[in-house]
Parts: sequence; C-alpha cells; structure tokens
Amino acid sequence: MMNPSFVVIIEFNEITLLFNQLKFMFNVKKSNMKSNSIFLFALILTLSFPVCAQTLEQANAQLKRKEYRSAYSSFRKLAEQGNSQAWGTLGWMYINGIGVSSDNTKGISWLKRAAEQGNIGAQLYLGGIFLSSTVQPKDVNQSAFWYRKAAEQGDPIAQLKIGELYAKGEGVERDLQEAMLWIHRSATQGNIDAQVVLGGAYMAGEGVLKDEQQALNWYIKAAEQGHVKAQSQLGWLYANGRGVVQNLQNSVAWFKKAADQGDSYSQFMLAMAYIDGKGVPRDRQSAYFWMLHASINGDQLFISLRDALERSLTVDERSNAQAAARNWKPKSSMH
Repeated sequence: MMNPSFVVIIEFNEITLLFNQLKFMFNVKKSNMKSNSIFLFALILTLSFPVCAQTLEQANAQLKRKEYRSAYSSFRKLAEQGNSQAWGTLGWMYINGIGVSSDNTKGISWLKRAAEQGNIGAQLYLGGIFLSSTVQPKDVNQSAFWYRKAAEQGDPIAQLKIGELYAKGEGVERDLQEAMLWIHRSATQGNIDAQVVLGGAYMAGEGVLKDEQQALNWYIKAAEQGHVKAQSQLGWLYANGRGVVQNLQNSVAWFKKAADQGDSYSQFMLAMAYIDGKGVPRDRQSAYFWMLHASINGDQLFISLRDALERSLTVDERSNAQAAARNWKPKSSMH
C-alpha cells in the first residue's frame, strides 16, 4: 500500500491557521473574506509598535462592525500619522477592496512600508502575495525575502514556508539541511503542518538522517491535535511496524480517526481491516459502509472493491449500510 514519503509541499490551510490566531481581535468569519486572499489576515498578526490604543481600537471596532468606509478613513489617518500597523491594514484593505477601491499597487506599497519597519504580519502577507499569482506576477525571490524576514523574527508559519522554499530551491539555492532547520523550528513551536513535513523527512531521510522513531514522534504530535494526514500515516506505521512494534488495533484506531474526517485512503484501509479481520472482527457490512465513502473520490480500485463487496452482501446488509452511509457526515478536518 501507500508508503509515507517526504513531501515538502503539503496541502496547507493557512487561512485557518491565521484565522485562529486573529479571531480574538476581529471575530470575523472566513466566509466574509475574498477567496483570493490566501493569507488574508496575516498582516495584522503582530502589533510591532506602540500605537494610540483608543484610536486603533475604534478603527478595529469599525472593521468588526463591517463599517468598511469608516474603518478605511480611520486606518488612513493612523497611517498618515506613521502607525506601522495601520500601514499593513491599509495595504490589506487596498488589495482586497475593503472600504476602498481595489488597488494592488497601493496595497503592496503600504504593506512594504509596514514590513520594512519589522511588522511580521505584513512580511508574512507579502511572502504569500509574491508566492502566488493572484495579486501580481509570481516572484519567488521576493517571497523568499519576506518569508525569511518574518521567519527570523520567530513566526512559525514563515519558518515553514521558507523551509519549503529551501527544499524546492525557489527564491533561494536548494538546501535540504537549511530547509529542515527552519521546518524543525516551526514544528518545535507547535506548527502541526511543519510537524507532518518533519515526520515525512525523517521517514525518507531527506535533509536529516533517516529515523523512523523520530518520524513516529512527530506524526503523533500532529495526529493528537487532529491532523488528518498525520493520523493516516500513523495508521500505516502501526500496521507495518515501522518505527514502532506492529499493533493492528492501534493502526485501526488511527485510520478510524482519519476516516471520520473524510480521508478516503484511511476509509479504504479501514474497509480492508474489516474484510481481513485485522485489528477488528471481520464485518463485510462495515467494510462496505467505508468503501461507499472511500469510492466517492472516483478511484477505480475503490469502486471495484465497493461493487464486489456489494455483491457479497444480503439485501438487508446492503440496505442497512447504504442507509447508514447516507446519514453519515465527516467530522471537521483540520488539514
């Protein structure tokens, strides 16, 4: 089956990470934000300089109440007074057309003013802008420059991103050891996506010495916080006795956690466990239930196994499994 491998580019929902760090300030919902804002709230992660708290609180309150034009005016006044946080927020507003007509050139200009003064959020936001092509043409050199600036100030998201750029050789010379240095710093700070990347690196011996026990430890850290890919990888490790003594019950338990979050590979592995009676009693109806979900992604192997299972069931078993599948909903997935 699937072997864990070192993947430095992972599906990384940074909107969620940034949103979680900022919701105490704005109490906003992701659905209110424009879809092209990959690092939507990054610019206000850090209050880098002393400001007039009362005025800033008023501006933030206006933004929270969706009084965007008033908020723009307030942040503009603060920006003109030299408030670096207002520079960053104003840049975000220009880029996203919040309270003012969208103007990417002005937005980037304001963000750079904030970033050059050490505002970590603005640096992180610029890193994302230059890495994508949604705001302006992609520029990996600029992306690496700003991610490095934020990473050097200890931001765990920036540390992971600059690590990924070193691993790919984008904007910087490819250097796996340097990549792992930054990713390790991010993982140590609790960034669960970095922990998963680091686990994969130790499994493959990429940028670090191969160490399956270390891989297991990093996967556990992320899996215990709900990271679906880490949970699935742990299921594989326990099933195959890699980095740990083989334990089929633990394998099934981790696959179940990932399957409950909608991971199709884990749903398939759980179905196979029920078919073979490995870690759980044999149960074709439960196997069919999980294959119904696993096959939704269109994988032909999964579809073939689903159909074969369906033919092996009684009418009642098939009907009961299908009814249960219709009523089943995945738990919220972290990643």
